Amino acid sequence: MKTSNKILLGAFILILLVLSGVHFALVQQYKSGHYTTSRDGSGKDSISLKPVKFVSLNGLDNITLVPSTSYQLQIDKNMPSSFKYYISGDTLVVIGDTSSAIGGNNGSHRRISDEIILHIPAVTLIRAENTSLGIAGTLDSAEAGTTRLDLIKSKVSFENHFRDNDSPQYFGDLLISAKEHSEIEFGANRIHFNTFSCNLVKSSFRDNDLGDIKKLTITTDDSSSVQISGTNLQKLKTAATE
Repeated sequence: MKTSNKILLGAFILILLVLSGVHFALVQQYKSGHYTTSRDGSGKDSISLKPVKFVSLNGLDNITLVPSTSYQLQIDKNMPSSFKYYISGDTLVVIGDTSSAIGGNNGSHRRISDEIILHIPAVTLIRAENTSLGIAGTLDSAEAGTTRLDLIKSKVSFENHFRDNDSPQYFGDLLISAKEHSEIEFGANRIHFNTFSCNLVKSSFRDNDLGDIKKLTITTDDSSSVQISGTNLQKLKTAATE
């Protein structure tokens, strides 16, 4: 065998040995628990987060908040370059796209449409700006707590827990401040609230025939709109703001 061929064969064997060694080392690391996979069954990256008291959302068009006992963010592997998340003090900040829309007037901005799922226990306040978010209920009324939302140029829809369309959904107590053309709507059927209190400023509220609210309070200005079914209308207490 020529010397050059011997060198090539030796180099090839060396590469195989190195790759085999790396593979074996990684397998051992996984078995020992030093590494854990971050990919879940849906193909998304799952990121564990430390506990926070506040959540700030901006520039997102497809984010769902799911009640949970732990803090976890699920995102696609390849997110847009503008997407970022971080924890500042006791606040989780999730940002999609905050750049101005093409030809946008009145301060309109873009949003990213990539699906994001945020699993969180009860927090003190969720603030959403230029964001469309869904909030899932719980399947057990005893697990439904209090949710406080501040909406600015945003839309919130109350959704089925893990897309379970057949079971009642429980949301506990809701306190919402909606400003600057924000929207509040009941997206799911068979949803139940203990109390639902919202303050509308140039914003809108719309329930559905199957949404049940034990106590409903709405404060609104002349520029806001309210659409309520007959069942909840009987429970409504209203107040006007200047």
